[in-house]
Parts: sequence; structure tokens; C-alpha cells
Amino acid sequence: MNYWLKELQVALYSLSKRPSFAAVVILTLSITLGAFITMVTLNYTVLLKPLPYPQQERLFVVEGERYDNGKFLGAGVHSYAGAVDAYKNNDKFSQSALLHYEELQVSNLAGIPKVFTTFTTSELFNLLGAQMAVGRYFDKNEGLDTNVPVAVISYDLWQKDFNGRADILAQKIEIGQVGYKIIGVLSEQFVEPALHMQGRQTQIWLPFDFNSRDEQTRRNWIAGFFELKLVGKLATGVTPAQAQQYLSARINERFVQEAKAFPWGQNVSTKAKLKTFEEVIIGDSRSTSLMMLGAVFALLLIACANISNLFLSRAAEKQRQYAIQATLGAQKHHIFRGIFIESFILTLTATVIGLVLSHFSFSFIRKYADGHLPRLEELSINYIVVLFSIFISFLIASVFGFIISNLIDYKALNNVLRVSGKGSGLQISAKTRSVLIISQVALAGVLLTINFSFFKSSLQVIEQPSGFKTENIYWVSVDSSGQQFNRDERIAFIDHLTSELDNMSGVNKVSNAIYPPLITNNWTSILTKDAARAGEKVLPNVNLVDEKYLSTFDIPLVMGRDFKAEEIRNSEKVMLVNETVANSFGGAESVLGKNLYWDDKEDPYKVIGIVKDVYVPRAGEVPQMFTGRTSSLSFMISVSPNANLSKIELNKMLRQINRNLRVGEYINVEQAYRSLLSRDIAIATITSILSLLTLLLAGMGIYGVLSYSVNLRTYELGVRMALGGSPKILSKLVVFDCSKPVVLGLIVSVSFIFGLYFLANGYYELEVAFSYLALILAFFSILLVSLVSCFIPMSKVVYNKPIRALK
Repeated sequence: MNYWLKELQVALYSLSKRPSFAAVVILTLSITLGAFITMVTLNYTVLLKPLPYPQQERLFVVEGERYDNGKFLGAGVHSYAGAVDAYKNNDKFSQSALLHYEELQVSNLAGIPKVFTTFTTSELFNLLGAQMAVGRYFDKNEGLDTNVPVAVISYDLWQKDFNGRADILAQKIEIGQVGYKIIGVLSEQFVEPALHMQGRQTQIWLPFDFNSRDEQTRRNWIAGFFELKLVGKLATGVTPAQAQQYLSARINERFVQEAKAFPWGQNVSTKAKLKTFEEVIIGDSRSTSLMMLGAVFALLLIACANISNLFLSRAAEKQRQYAIQATLGAQKHHIFRGIFIESFILTLTATVIGLVLSHFSFSFIRKYADGHLPRLEELSINYIVVLFSIFISFLIASVFGFIISNLIDYKALNNVLRVSGKGSGLQISAKTRSVLIISQVALAGVLLTINFSFFKSSLQVIEQPSGFKTENIYWVSVDSSGQQFNRDERIAFIDHLTSELDNMSGVNKVSNAIYPPLITNNWTSILTKDAARAGEKVLPNVNLVDEKYLSTFDIPLVMGRDFKAEEIRNSEKVMLVNETVANSFGGAESVLGKNLYWDDKEDPYKVIGIVKDVYVPRAGEVPQMFTGRTSSLSFMISVSPNANLSKIELNKMLRQINRNLRVGEYINVEQAYRSLLSRDIAIATITSILSLLTLLLAGMGIYGVLSYSVNLRTYELGVRMALGGSPKILSKLVVFDCSKPVVLGLIVSVSFIFGLYFLANGYYELEVAFSYLALILAFFSILLVSLVSCFIPMSKVVYNKPIRALK
């Protein structure tokens, strides 16, 4: 023990004499280790960490799939009646629950906020093993068909909106015309399973009976809803295949009966597909998280290769110390121990700093990856992460100690003292130097190519023109607080609201429509060309609009004309379709002026215009149809560039019309579009940072090795210069010699890149981002860095007087 303490004191003293060396090693490792710890923690959470629910392997989500003549139409939807029937009549699950996801305004909270609300049956919380901070969750007396207005709220809502008040169980939540008594607050540690969308955190849980679906929808076996989920715990002895077969048969039997009443429903069917909670929550995030881990691991390897070079240089400096130790009887393992302790001090210090950086990086990931990666709220520095980090620190120090001690010629150390260090200095062999350069160049080439490919792909998405105006437009919906209108009264009310909105200061144009062009998955329908619905079917996204919609968003027409005001006012059977729909039916000329049959409507709709496709990030080609008119209190409001349409002003205007009116949706279309780009912005940002770090670390490493190689040839170059060698010729000679390991590293990099690409695309059938331009840029960057790294030390020799090199 005393020997180890003595070694520790010696190592600390030695490092204190070289603060710049220690600082460079710690800084380099702390950044790369911090990133590596972050990615390892992310991948552990996503891939290995058990879900925080009891018997997670028995928890399943039942998803609906739709087929037409055996052709797959879509997945993830349930009809309301079908889901309720499966919930009530199912002995394959020991427990099951229904969920309906919504976003509703709470009228008795400050600012009347719109919060994520989930309607569920009483079994859910027990199924998830939920713990309560205060009170209780729903019981069977508050289950389906009981209509008991109670609420469970999140811990976050309790703290922020109720200030953590102790009498929370005496409070109510008012939504619409109903007051819900709060009966419980979920524990702060409760983790909601992301079964609907990533990043969505329910703040209020209400009984399933109170969801917003009307009675007609609740009896409907056909219409499907993504917001509706059926979950359950598989009964003992029942396999997923048995449960899936039973549920498919039960749901499909009634679905087929109901669908035959419609012309389009003669050959349609539905199936139930069981997915584990883990499958639904994790989704396709595995490849993303593993790819980020691989990129950071490559960066760590480059950093380690760089630091190995620094340690080799330091070993050369300490040759006399090692020689004295050898003369006094020190064995090779004693030298290893000294190098290891010095390395471990540096790596452990870097690890501590890396853990701190990792802790702060979790906030960055939650901000920019929220909605794209699962379980981000579970990221934290725990004892497992700390122990793993210490192990990595120990491993890296051991590798450094092993490499350096084995490169030292122990038998030659005695000669160092015998000749006073002249001519027998410890040198890094040419082979070792080549291996260091090849490894750094190969790793940097692979990492830069991948980063540049992803950067290029994301940049294309970011810079792709949307095809519609987003600036200075707001999407505003009005909550009428349950007021009942017949259709004529509602349309008159909409016209009045449109007029009042149009008269507001700074407003240029108001269009009454369900949603803006960036919403592409709210309402999908069926279009066919023949009345029998037997021919080609297209499933477009439907939007009910008015005659001002296209001009509000500056969406151009390819052919035909826009709606006329009287066509909207009279709800005439005319429609617009976009280019994708037209192409599905043979092109614009084949559709314009022709009739299309929409859903189960008996009369056809005449196509009066072809609208140019708009671009929605990552959505691909989206078929869209437009017709009028909507009875929705939803408006697209275009304002002047310097105008500020505030929610406060809108609410003030609405209260002047009717004190029960208030703003529901209030969305800046430009900000909403930017949020769709958030994933690509995050990817572009991360890949840019990784690329800069890669170039920096690889450049430092390559410079260190090449500088050392050039310095070893100083005397030789001086002799050549004295014999008449010109700087130009000597520069070519040095660059040629230095470029050999660089070129070899690039060849290794190319081989690995293409091998990885063909393996991913051919064997695993994964779509991997790859660009030849990215490959060329990566290699050009490495060559430029290598050239600069070679030229700087070389210029100090060949462009000076020979006498300096010969000293």
C-alpha cells in the first residue's frame, strides 16, 4: 500500500511539472468521454433498461390494421365501437384498459391553458403499477359507463398550477361544462408509457366516459382513430398469437357487416395486431441511438489515438527516469505501474468532468430530441453510470500503460545512462507512427463521411421550399364552451366571426378552414373514379376550406380554378385535389373536370382545379383533397409583417361577441413548421459539432505524429540542404513520405464505409444515409489537415538555413 501511495505522489508531482500536457489530455478526454457516457446512458435506457412497469413482457398494445382485397391500407387505428367491444368481451387479457388522447382547455386555471388530457378506464393505473403522491387513482366504481366526474393529475401540474397545495383533493378541474373532482396526484417518479406520441406527457387523467366523441361516433364500427388505444396484460397461459387471432376475428366480423352498407366497403377487412409496450415505445429508435453511439465511440477512439501519441512523446522525455529505475532494479511491470497510475489520474479526472458534462447534455437532448427518441425523461446519472464510467477510465488507463510500457525497449534503457542520452534516445518506431496515423485517418474518414451524409440529408430537408406561405399566419380555433348550434346558425356565426377577425388591426386576410397545409394526418378518406367504388382507390388527406384558403397560403394552382364564394356558401359538390391525387388517377388532364366519388356519398364531386403539392418535412408525397364548407370554428389569419396578433387581443374580441367564447388553438404557422424541422435541425447541429471535433482531434493527432516524424529527419534534411537540395524538392520528398500512411488510412476508411453501407442495405435492409459528395468532402478535409500538419513542422526546417538543422 505504501508503495502505491508513493507511486501516486510521484505521478502527481510529475504531472504538476507538465501542466500543459495534463490539461490537453484531460480536456480532450473529458469532452469525448462526456459524449460517450451520454450516448451509453441513452442506449442503456433505450435498449437495455427494463420498462418501469410490472411484468412488462405481458403488456401489449392492440393496434388495428385495415385491408382492401387483402391490400394493406393502414395501421394503428381503432373504431370506437370495436375497441369498446374488445375491451368488454375479452378473456385473453387478465386486465385491459382503454385510452383516448386529447388536448383540452382547463377553464378554472390561470390563463385557461390547453393541457394534454387522457381519458382512460379504471384498470390502467393498476396495470402500470402507478404510485400516488397524494390520494388514489380510479377504481371500478369510476370505470366504463359509470359517468363519475373525477380526475387524477400529474405531479407536475400539481406543483406548477396548484403550487403544491396540501388541500389538492378538495379542488376541481373544470373542462367544458363539467367539473371533475381531483381524487389523486401521481407520484413524481411515475413514467407514462409513450403509446401515442413521443414527448407527450399527460397532465390530467379523466374517466373514459367523458371523452369528446359524440354518441354517433361511439356506435360507429368503421371510422378509425389514432387517438384511441386498447392495452392489456396477457392472461397466464395465453400466447400473443392466440390473443391476436381471437381479437381479429371478433372485431372483423362486425366491421365487415357494417362496411358492406357502403359501396366502398365490399372487400374491406380489419385485423388486430399485438405489439409489446417495448415495441411501441421504442419503435425504430434503436438504429438512431446505436448510430449516435457508434459515432461518439469512433470519436473517442480518435481521441485515444491522439492521446497515445502524447503519452509516447512523454515516454521519450522520461527515458532517463526509466533508465534510472531500471538500473536500480525496477522490472517492466514496475514501469507499467508508474505509467498506469499517471494515466489513471488523468483519465479519472477527465471522467469526473465528463460526468458533469454528461449531466448537462441530458437537458440538451431532451430539448432537441423530444418527440424523436423515447424515454428521455428517464435519463440520469446513477450509480450504474458512475461505475461504468470509472471502469472505462480504468480500462483506458490500462491500455495506455500497456501500449507505452511495451513500446519501451527495456534492455536498451541501460545504454541511456552509459552514453549520457546522446544518440540513444527513446524513439517511437516508424511502424508505430504509421499505425497511429492510419487508425486516426481511417476513423476520421468513416466518422466524417457519416456525419457529412447525415448533415447533407438534413440540410436538404431544412432548405426544401415548403410550397406554401408560413410567415405571419396564425391558426386560431375558437372554443364555444359547448354552445349548441344547428348547421345554418353555426355557419352564420362563422361568417360573423370571420368578419370580426378581418376587422382587427393588422389582419390582412381570414380563411375559415379546418387546418393549415402542414397538418397531413388528421382526416383520411377514400376517393374513387367510379360509382361502384371498384376501381383505383386513393386515400387523401381531407381539408374543408373556403375560397380564401389558397390565396392565404399562396398555394398555386397547376390547372383549373379556385373555389368561388357562392360554391362555398352553397356547399356545392366541387373539389380541388393536389398533384399527388391527380397522378394517382392518371395525371391532371385525366382528373380535371371529371367526377370523383368521396367516401360513401352518393353524388360525385367535380374536380375544378389541381393544386400544386406542398412539402411537409419527412411526410413524403401526401395526397390531399379540398372541398367546402367547414362548420369548424377554425381560422387561418394572415397579418401584416409588423403586426402582433396576440392571444389576449383575440380573447378580448371574442368576449365582446359572447362572454363564453375563448381561444382554443393558437398556433404560429411558421413556428409550427419550424418545429417539424426540429429533428433535422438537431441532426445538422449534432453532426456539425461531431465533424468539428473529429477534425480537431484527428488534426491534433496527425500533426503530433507527423511533426515528430519530421523532427526525427531534421539532421537528414539539413545534410540534403547543405548538398544543394532545394526547399521545393525536399518538401515534395517529405510530403510524399508523410502521405503514405494517410493514403493507406483513407483506403481502409473507404473499404470500411462501403462494407458498412452494403451490409446495412443488403443484409439488414436498412436505409442508410450515404452521399458520394460527403465521402469526397471528408477525404478532402483529411488530406488538407494532413498536408497542413506536415507542412508546418517541415517549413521550419527546409525554409531555414542548413546550419540550424545540423546543430
